[in-house]
Amino acid sequence: GFQRSMTSDADNVLTDKRIKELKSLPKGYGKGQLVAICELGKTYVTTLDERCDAEFQRKVGAYGADSGRFATEIKRVAYLESPNGNGDGSIGGVKLSGRGGVFKVKVDKNVIPDGWIE
Repeated sequence: GFQRSMTSDADNVLTDKRIKELKSLPKGYGKGQLVAICELGKTYVTTLDERCDAEFQRKVGAYGADSGRFATEIKRVAYLESPNGNGDGSIGGVKLSGRGGVFKVKVDKNVIPDGWIE
């Protein structure tokens, strides 16, 4: 299969094991759950040269020719807290049936991490 080497501050190469760890959900989260909140930035048309820039790749989570012409900046991401409502910062997703495309959901405020609601 296709493999890509990426630099890491720790050892200059991300191993297959580390990539798998980074792609996996943390303990307490699973399939069929809403697990995180994210703030998106602007979406814009890009060139291949822009998509090959390391800073650009960190902002959009895409890599050069592997990504499409349109890019959306990812400003910040945080895991949701446990829906138990005790505000202790414990982790855990919110059950949610999947749907195709982009959609809105309503969740209890107690699962939103500090600093996301004004």
